[in-house]
Amino acid sequence: MFHGLCPKSSKEEYTSYLKTRLDALHNCLFTDTPDINKDSSDGSSCTIYCFNKKGHLLAFDWSPPTLKFASSNLAVMADGRSKVFVLNTGDRTPQSPHTWHTVHELTLGACEVHDARVVDKPGSSDQEVHVLLVAVVPPSALPVDPPPALSAVPSLHLSYVLDGEYHVTQERLYCGSSALQYCQFDPACSAVVLLTHQLYCAVYNSSGPLTLSEPVGTKKEPLFMFMQTEDDVTVQISAPECSSSSSMSISVTRLDLSIARRDDARAILQGNFLHPVLPDTATWTVDKGRVEVTVCKATPGTKWTRVFQDEQLVGEELLPDEDNNDRLAHLTSDTWGGGCDAEDKPSFNPGQLESCDDADTDLVLQVLEAGDSSASPENSPRALLGNTQYLATLQSCSGSPAQFCLRHDVDGLVWRTNDQRSSERFSHTATFNAFGYVKASKTMAKYTSAPHDCSYVCVCDVRSHVYVFCQPLPLGGELKNRRTGRVTSKVARQFLLSLPSHDEIQGLVTLPGLVVVCTREQIFAYALALHEK
Repeated sequence: MFHGLCPKSSKEEYTSYLKTRLDALHNCLFTDTPDINKDSSDGSSCTIYCFNKKGHLLAFDWSPPTLKFASSNLAVMADGRSKVFVLNTGDRTPQSPHTWHTVHELTLGACEVHDARVVDKPGSSDQEVHVLLVAVVPPSALPVDPPPALSAVPSLHLSYVLDGEYHVTQERLYCGSSALQYCQFDPACSAVVLLTHQLYCAVYNSSGPLTLSEPVGTKKEPLFMFMQTEDDVTVQISAPECSSSSSMSISVTRLDLSIARRDDARAILQGNFLHPVLPDTATWTVDKGRVEVTVCKATPGTKWTRVFQDEQLVGEELLPDEDNNDRLAHLTSDTWGGGCDAEDKPSFNPGQLESCDDADTDLVLQVLEAGDSSASPENSPRALLGNTQYLATLQSCSGSPAQFCLRHDVDGLVWRTNDQRSSERFSHTATFNAFGYVKASKTMAKYTSAPHDCSYVCVCDVRSHVYVFCQPLPLGGELKNRRTGRVTSKVARQFLLSLPSHDEIQGLVTLPGLVVVCTREQIFAYALALHEK
C-alpha cells in the first residue's frame, strides 16, 4: 500500500513557508539495514545512501529525492518531481553486488517518502507495501475541493502480492492547515500517527464515500468543563446573562444535577451523574457569567471518566499542571522524580527557564485510522499536548515506526508508537536528561537525531558543528561535589564535532557509535568511543 501526506494552504505566503520548511529540513542521507528482522547493535550491517546533487535545495522548484527501505529487498523512492518508484533491490548486503529494478511507477507530483513498510495483508497470505508521502500541493490539484486555508495530505495504498504483481487498492487524502512535525505509520500500518499544531482530517477515500461533517478548523466546544480530585468533582459552565447566585436555580441530588435560570424554565445543564455524590456537600458560585458547582464523591478515590451518564453531554476535563508533572515525574531529571536514582536524575532550577523554553502553539498528537470513514477531525483519536515542544524524530529498529522526542520540563522524553492492540498506544523508551533545555539554546540547529538505542543524541548546526550528548555511563570510580556532598559514579559526556568544511550541512545519520554528516561536497564519518574499555 501507499500512503501519503502533503501539507498545503490556499494562501500563497503560507504555501511558500510550508514548501521551504519541507525542503530545507530534508535529510540527504538514508540509512538501510538489509536484514529487516535483525537489529544491529554496532551499525556494522548498515548501509548509508546519499542523493547529493549540488545546490538542489536552492536551484530547483521541486522537492529533493527521497528513499525509504520497506523490506530486505524492496525500496520506495520519490524523484522529487512527479514520480514515485517501487524498486526491487535484491540482496542489499555490502558483500553482494546488486542491481535495482523498477517494479511499479506512479505519477503523483512532487512529494517526499516519509515511511515505507511491508506488512501481512489481513486475512490473506499476501503482503502489502505501505508508503507514506508528504508534499505541498495547490488545492486545484486535489480530487475534491478542500476547506479554505488548509493543507493537503494524499494517502495512496499500493498492494504487494507475493507472486510479484502490484495493484493500487486504496487511496486516501487528508487535509490540515499546519506543518507536520511527525508523521509515521503505526506498527501494523493500520493508522497514520501525526504530531501537528492543528487537526488533519480525511477528505477523500477511493474505497468509498466519507461521512460529511463540520469543516476542518471549526472546533466543537464542550458543553462544560470539569475538574476532579480524590474526593470531589467541580463542574464549570458558562452563563453569560447571569451575574449572581440569586438569578440561578441549581439542584443537586445523589444522582442528578440541574442548572437553570430562574426566569427560564429551560435548563442550561441537566443530567444524571456517572457515579453517586453527596448532595449535602454541594456548593456553587456564580461570577462573571460562569457557574461553578462542586460536590463530593460518594466513593472517594473513584476516577470519573466523565461527569454524566449521557455521552451526549460532552465535557472537557481540566488537569492541573501538578497532576501532569506527577504523572511524568518518574521519567524526568527533576528532584521530584518519585524515588528515582539521584545520581541519574540531576536536579534543576525552574527559575532558569526562559522565554525560549515555551512553545509557540499547542501540540496535537493525532491518530488517523485507515478504516475510519469520517471526514471530521473531531472523530479521530487525539491527545492535546498543550504547550509542549516537539524536539526530534528519532530512528527505530528496522521495520518499526520512528520514535518521537517531546520536551517535559527540561528533559527530552522519547516515545514509541505501539500496535493498536496493545494496552498502551504509546510507551516511553528513553529520557535525555536536560536535552529540552539544551535544544532550546541551539538557535542554529538544523537536524536532530539519535540512534535506535538512544545511547546519545546529536544536534547539527546549519554549518560546521555537530553537538553530541551521551547518556550517563559508569566512571570506574566516584565523583563528589564538595559543596553539596553528592556522590556520583556516572557522568554524561559531551562532544563537539567541528567539520573541516564550512559548507552547509545537508544530511545527518546517527548509528550506535557512529555519526555520519553530509555537506554539498563531502561525507564525514566520526566513530564515537561511548563505552569505557
